[in-house]
Amino acid sequence: MKALVLLGVLLVATSCLYTSSYFRKRGRLIDGKMHSDFLNVTEVATPCNNVNLNIAPYNYDGIVRSGYLNIHNKGSSALAFIFYGKEKANNAEVARTPTIIWLNGGPGSSSQLGNLMELGPFWLVPDSSQPYVVVRNNYTWVKDYNVLFVDQPVGTGLSYADPRVPTAYVKSMDDVA
Repeated sequence: MKALVLLGVLLVATSCLYTSSYFRKRGRLIDGKMHSDFLNVTEVATPCNNVNLNIAPYNYDGIVRSGYLNIHNKGSSALAFIFYGKEKANNAEVARTPTIIWLNGGPGSSSQLGNLMELGPFWLVPDSSQPYVVVRNNYTWVKDYNVLFVDQPVGTGLSYADPRVPTAYVKSMDDVA
């Protein structure tokens, strides 16, 4: 019981450290865009591609997009993403469906691990006749939600860092901010 009380006190204390006013001081919304020293992002572009997975062996009946989120303050660096709309949903239904953003463990772990080995619509599994086969994940989260997988920070997984920019790669938690 004492442990639960202590845990409760710790949760309350830590929630007081980072209030909404703390984050409001770090950035502001101007013309619909977030400008923030904390995020250190001033302009982004998102080339986005339609991906047709409604073919064998996938037969995915849903909207799929992929692309790169260009981070202009890091040269030509970009974050890779793949978006799965809720299964069997059209554009209007996808727009009304909650979206989950999946971020695996940062610099050492691509979010594609979560996509292809945990909660995405397909799994890559070892096979005796070939290295891996694609199988349907019957427990995928895209049965009920849209899911966006982002490889972050820059340089992780399918994301890439501009080698000409010395600060492009994250080397410590201070580099994240």
